[in-house]
Amino acid sequence: FEDFAGQYLELHSKINNKSWKNSDLHNLNILKRYFSGKYLYEITPMMIERFKTERIKEVSRRHVPLSPATVNRNLACLKCMFNKAIQWGKLEENPFKAVKLLKENNKRLRYLEKEEIVRLLSSCSKRLRPIVVLDLNTGMRKGEILGLKWQDIDFKQGIIYLYNTKNGEKREIPINEMAKTALIRTLKHPDSPYVFYAKNGSLLKDIR
Repeated sequence: FEDFAGQYLELHSKINNKSWKNSDLHNLNILKRYFSGKYLYEITPMMIERFKTERIKEVSRRHVPLSPATVNRNLACLKCMFNKAIQWGKLEENPFKAVKLLKENNKRLRYLEKEEIVRLLSSCSKRLRPIVVLDLNTGMRKGEILGLKWQDIDFKQGIIYLYNTKNGEKREIPINEMAKTALIRTLKHPDSPYVFYAKNGSLLKDIR
């Protein structure tokens, strides 16, 4: 299993997934804790069900129970691994076909009230505030905001052009005056194309 996980990472993940370090690599490290030392053909649906049961009982680094969505991402990686193993002639049958993903609760609970937005923004640091303002006023995903480049913003037309989206399609995001003002006031890095950047001007990987 662990040998094939390395092949899967090199031949599939790194080529097809730009965020492989935060997705496939993370998932594979978790899967290897359970399945290392086993041949692919030895892994049964019952073993996968046991992994699912044990994994959902774990807690995150923030000491909260793992969500079904988190466990499902681990399972989705495992399923894709088995599919590739079949395509590459290393396995005849996918044991995952008898396994169901956990039910997720994706219901939106509520939107922020105006008073809550004011409190949120007042709690933000100077560096974080424009990121939150842009998110509140455009609905852009975190990865889209952190990867935003100045060349993708048309201030005259009031549009942000997104090319590397989740579904691979180009998107045009209208920006209102509040979002535009926040962007204009954001300090540019002389050697970085990114609107929001790490200390050395490189891509900002995450925010808290």
